[in-house]
Amino acid sequence: VEKVMRNLSVRRLVLWPRFQQYVQDDLSARPPTVVEWEQALTPAMRHMQAALTEILDSLIRDLRRSNKVDCDDVTLENGLSRGLDEALRRQLDPVWHTVSARTRAAVRDVRTLRHIAVALLQHDAVTFLSFLEGLRHSEGRSCVWLFHDAAHTLFEMARRRVYIYRAPGGGGSGAADGAGAN
Repeated sequence: VEKVMRNLSVRRLVLWPRFQQYVQDDLSARPPTVVEWEQALTPAMRHMQAALTEILDSLIRDLRRSNKVDCDDVTLENGLSRGLDEALRRQLDPVWHTVSARTRAAVRDVRTLRHIAVALLQHDAVTFLSFLEGLRHSEGRSCVWLFHDAAHTLFEMARRRVYIYRAPGGGGSGAADGAGAN
């Protein structure tokens, strides 16, 4: 400690306990109660999550067809984790120049789908729809997932969470959570 203090030009070292003793005594006398709250997904959010899973499954099948990717870690269960796209990048970095454009797009799309899944849970309906529309305009034709059938479901459900759809003629009433008619 003295050597480190000398190297850092620190003359005086003060060590404080993590908690003062009276705080520790109070917490041990009355331990805090931890309450976990869980919010269930709305039906529209479940449809969007299922659509994301379907698109991701399709991308993983495409990646498995590539002979450059070790398929042991590439599963649907860890598809939405941050580790999968990083592991794919690490595997393909040494041979990135030899990887086909389709495989590169699939790796990019796995990362994008993970961001979408996180945004679905973190953002409100309007912000999420804006995020999706921004992705549609920015990525355009360079991505594979936008042309998947489930992408249409994803965008449709995101719109239904924001807009109320009514049947022509003013008949039915729609709901903002996806229960309305097209």
